[in-house]
Amino acid sequence: MKKFKSFPFIVCVIGFGCQKNIAKVGNIKITKNDLLYEAQVESVYCGKLPSNDKALFKLIQNAIYEDIAIKQGIEISDSMLQAESTRVNRETKAPQLLYAVKLVFGKDKRSYLRLYLKPILVNQLLYGKFYYSDEFQGDRYNIAKNILEKWLSDTSFRDTAFYHSWKYTKGGGKTLLPYDVAIPVELSGVESILDSLPIGKIYPEIIDDRLSYRVIRLIGRSRDEYKVDGFAIEKHPFDTWFQAQLPGISLHIYDKPLRKEVVELVKNTYWTKVPGLTETQCLK
Repeated sequence: MKKFKSFPFIVCVIGFGCQKNIAKVGNIKITKNDLLYEAQVESVYCGKLPSNDKALFKLIQNAIYEDIAIKQGIEISDSMLQAESTRVNRETKAPQLLYAVKLVFGKDKRSYLRLYLKPILVNQLLYGKFYYSDEFQGDRYNIAKNILEKWLSDTSFRDTAFYHSWKYTKGGGKTLLPYDVAIPVELSGVESILDSLPIGKIYPEIIDDRLSYRVIRLIGRSRDEYKVDGFAIEKHPFDTWFQAQLPGISLHIYDKPLRKEVVELVKNTYWTKVPGLTETQCLK
C-alpha cells in the first residue's frame, strides 16, 4: 500500500494577504491562497513542494484552458462540479491519493471543486467539442463521407492519400490497437461491428475514433485478430488549434519577481505565444 508523504499545511487567514490576486487570465483571478493550495496538491503527487513559479504556471495553464473554453461557449456549473465530485469518489482507482488531496483543502470544498476538479471537466469538454463537433472537424468528416460513398459504389476505388490496411487484436470489446499506429486508438464498439460484418464487406457507416474518421472493410477474421483495409482521415489536431488561441489570451502576473521566474520557466516553449509570458513584456 503506497503512502503519500505529507507536509505541514500553510494556512492562509483572510485579511493577511492570502486572498490577494497574484495573477489574472481573462476574468479568472488567481490568488495567493490558490498558489498555496496548488503547491500542496503537487506535493501529494510528487512527494515534494514545487517552486512557486511552477505552481503558479500550473494555475495559469488551467486558467488559460478555462478562458478558451469560455470563449467557446463552455461553462461549468456548480451542479456539474458536484456531479463530477460524485463520479470521482465512486470511480477513483487511487482512493488514498484522492484522500490526501482532499486533506489539502480541508473544509474548503469550494476550492477543491474549483482548483482540482474543474480543470478536469474543462479539459474533457474542450477536447470533446474540438474533436466531435462539425465546427472544427466538419470538413474532415465530409472527406470521409465522400470516400465512403465512392467506395460503396465502386469497391475498386483507391485513394493512396488515405488508403491503409490494419490488423486489429481482439481487445474484449474495449480498445483495439492497429499495428501501424504508435498510440492506442479509441475504437469502442468496433469489435462487435467486425464480428458481425461479412468478410469482404464495407461497413456502411463512418467510424469515429476521436483522432480520425475511418471507413473500413473486413478482409479476414481469426480467433485473435481482424484484418481490415480502408481509409483513415485524420482529424485536425487539437494542439495546433490550441496554440493558435494563445496570442489572444489576456494574462497579467502582478508579482514582478514571480513573473520573471515564470517567464524564464516557459522560455523556448510554445507558451511564449501568450502575451505576458515573454521577456520583452516582463521588462515593462
